[in-house]
Amino acid sequence: MKCLIDINVMIDFLMDRQPHFHTSARVIDFVLAKKAAGALPSHGITTISYYLARGSSADRLPEIIQWLLDNFEIVSCDKLLFESALALKMADYEDAVVVASARRSNCDYIITRNSKDFRHSAVPAVHPAEFSTMVK
Repeated sequence: MKCLIDINVMIDFLMDRQPHFHTSARVIDFVLAKKAAGALPSHGITTISYYLARGSSADRLPEIIQWLLDNFEIVSCDKLLFESALALKMADYEDAVVVASARRSNCDYIITRNSKDFRHSAVPAVHPAEFSTMVK
C-alpha cells in the first residue's frame, strides 16, 4: 500500500501539533516500519521548511529535511503535473497538485485531515485515524 501524505499531516507530526500529533505519528510509524510506502509532493518540502523555520525546530531544519528525503519518496512537480492539476478543476489548486502528485506516484491513498476537500479525487483521501485502521 502506498500513500501520499498531505502537508498538514506531516506538519502535525514534525511540529507536535495537538490534538493531531498522535494520529499523524501513527501514519509516519507505518511508513518507517515499511508497512506502507510514503510519498510527499515536492512542493511540500518547501512548505514544511517554511513552517519549521518559524518554529522551535529552525535549528534542526537541515537534519529534518534530510530525514524527509531519506524516508519518503518525493514526487516531482513539473509543468506537466501542474497542468494536470489545473485540469482537475478543484476548488483549491494546492489540493489539486496533491491529487496529481498522488496519481503520478501511483498512490492508493492520500492521507489528510481535510478529506472533504478531496471528495472528487481519483485517489481516495482518508484521515490519518482511518488509515491507521487499514494498515495491518
